[in-house]
Amino acid sequence: MKVVIITEGGQQFGYGHLVRCKALGDAFGTFGCHVTYLLQGDSSINTVFEDAPVERMNWHANNRLLWPYVKGSNSIIIDSYHAISDTYEQLGKRTEVLAFFDDTNRLTYPKGGVLINGILHAEHIPYENQVNVQTLLGLRYQSIRKEFRNQPKKTIHDEIGHILLTTGGNDIRNIIPLLVKACQEVYPASKLDIVTGEATVQQMLNLMQQADLSISAAGQTLCELACCGVPGISVSVIDNQLEHALSWHDEGCFDFAGSWSDRQLETSIKKLLVQYKNKNIRQRKSLKMQSLIDGNGSKRIAEQLMARIMMPLIKQDIEFRQVQFRNFLHLTDAEKHEILGWRNHEQVRSMMLTKDFISYENHLAFLEKLTDANDKVYWVIQYHDRKIGVLDLYDITGVQAYWGYYLNPEYIGSAYGILLEYLVLEIGFTKFHLSSLWCESLQTNKSVIRTHQFFGYTTVEERNGCTIQTINSMMFEKQQRTYELITKKFWEQ
Repeated sequence: MKVVIITEGGQQFGYGHLVRCKALGDAFGTFGCHVTYLLQGDSSINTVFEDAPVERMNWHANNRLLWPYVKGSNSIIIDSYHAISDTYEQLGKRTEVLAFFDDTNRLTYPKGGVLINGILHAEHIPYENQVNVQTLLGLRYQSIRKEFRNQPKKTIHDEIGHILLTTGGNDIRNIIPLLVKACQEVYPASKLDIVTGEATVQQMLNLMQQADLSISAAGQTLCELACCGVPGISVSVIDNQLEHALSWHDEGCFDFAGSWSDRQLETSIKKLLVQYKNKNIRQRKSLKMQSLIDGNGSKRIAEQLMARIMMPLIKQDIEFRQVQFRNFLHLTDAEKHEILGWRNHEQVRSMMLTKDFISYENHLAFLEKLTDANDKVYWVIQYHDRKIGVLDLYDITGVQAYWGYYLNPEYIGSAYGILLEYLVLEIGFTKFHLSSLWCESLQTNKSVIRTHQFFGYTTVEERNGCTIQTINSMMFEKQQRTYELITKKFWEQ
């Protein structure tokens, strides 16, 4: 699956967009996707992206520079305060799923896109003007770098030994001297760790883990501080940070001292710093913020977008070589009766996890539910003119799926079971772009379990009389030559 991420950042724009885009790209990468970044910014962005595939260009001035790089993409994600409407419209025409970060309801976005706003209380922003746009809102979808996920509870010390000061970018408002002065007056014995500009993710994590208190710009850094449970104070250094700062303040987490331009900012910071001498206040705020965010937002976003890419496949027929995958949604009445007859056949039912005889009314109710289902799909497999069986994917998450099949009773004992074993791998890994496939078989069905093993599956566990097996996309690619030899006779007919 090809994913392209477009954003801006560096000394001029700050690093928040870069950080959350890199976090999202890493999440896609763990699912086996090929990710390319198209960035506007200076060379300082290299600290964030390290060895990632990056193309730097002035796409703000000429969005046509993007077009060659997005060709053939499955998904494009854009994170920008400067992109014009035409850029979004053109990108939407060049990919299957277009997604866009938006913290302020800045534009009216293309229909069919996915809007991402991972800030606290984003659910309350009125996005009614966005027509036919899916929204992923709130801290569940805050894109956090993987290093900050699932952090342990913060240890709150009796004394404040380290204070972390960070304003994002290159301290564009020159407020670090003010913050240093305030801290030194209230906590003269504390060590001040100051970050402006470039810092690696590991450096930031180490500083946050040792910090007892923080003063930070009210951007992306607040979310990483919250993951680590570092109590502290926020300052808005650009206008679009105000709502973010107020949301954390209202939730009882980071105290908002004001805007960088407020005349009483130093006085406000000193007053807030004094209250943090109380360990109980720091403890309460630390626990609260860590209860609100777990750092898995980028993974959830990637799963949602991958599921959107798969959606058309769940609702349509598919053709692969000489095989037609005929979706249950398109069956004729006669075929509905025919398939039910297969499913209720004694030899088929005896090997199913659910052995109950299915009435026609229940069968129709099941087919009706498939109309609205987004996590399962059933096909009749037609090879040449022969309907050889049923194949299904279920519990589809965008990353993995379970699968099952049963043969037309006429072909039980034939080699068509081998063909179906191969077809689900092809469809799962090359069409749905899954990372892994899972299957559950009765422990008494030894021949099917051995067949799965022959195709490269490993057994994960035995439970409730069933064997759970799985195979990943890497094994599928490794075994391609073997699969071709196994199925060669089917394609020569």
